[in-house]
Amino acid sequence: MKAAPGFCDMCGHHVAIRQRAHIVAEGPKAGANVLLLCPSCHIVLDTKLKPTICRALKQVRVENLPKSWDRSIYEQAAIASMKARRASGVEPTSCRSSTKIPGVRRRRSRGG
Repeated sequence: MKAAPGFCDMCGHHVAIRQRAHIVAEGPKAGANVLLLCPSCHIVLDTKLKPTICRALKQVRVENLPKSWDRSIYEQAAIASMKARRASGVEPTSCRSSTKIPGVRRRRSRGG
């Protein structure tokens, strides 16, 4: 996952650690589908840029976009975790963030 020191393909800074970031997670794991990014840019790409670009392209009716672009990696992980908990019969824990996850209902807290 880690590459030799060099320049980040996104920000251009020279960094000690570059990570292999896949443009399309469902695509090939090498070649034009891979960027060598500093850890900060890798997080920005996966959490902010892909979902934002996906929404913009959908607005202009571009079709067949990668499923991995719909949501940030954090939202994808939360959904997968909730599904796994439900499948195993474990009650999902409450979410503390304000992020709404499609298909996941939140309980209203009682008390005061």
